[in-house]
Amino acid sequence: MDKFTKVAANRDGRSGSCKKCTNAMKRVTNNALYWKDPEKKRKKCRDWHRNNRFKASLYHSVNGGGKKCTATIDEVVAAFDGKCGICGITEEEYGRKLHMDHCHETGKLRGFLCQKCNQGLGNYNDSVELLIAAAEYIENN
Repeated sequence: MDKFTKVAANRDGRSGSCKKCTNAMKRVTNNALYWKDPEKKRKKCRDWHRNNRFKASLYHSVNGGGKKCTATIDEVVAAFDGKCGICGITEEEYGRKLHMDHCHETGKLRGFLCQKCNQGLGNYNDSVELLIAAAEYIENN
């Protein structure tokens, strides 16, 4: 029975199709609706991301095969102060939204970064040793 989705409206409380078939049907339907009016679908998606910023950040936090961010929406909202955690630039100064940063090994939320700082950490594979070596290199040259 656990292979069938729950549907309260049905007499037995379950869907008439298994989860695998239900998902396949949804994909076909969603794909058909998308191609019927792709601009409407893109607008709906943009609007959802705009209105659910922190939820979208959590949803998209799986990156490069790392662990998904384990923070809750409330923790993400509390961690957001509008400034990059490294360089301190505000969203208004930067002209773009800050990126939610999390540890890809533990899933722990670290804070928010501008794109330059976020990519900088990524380029150094989040390695403290490499970042220290880079700082020493700049200091000595």
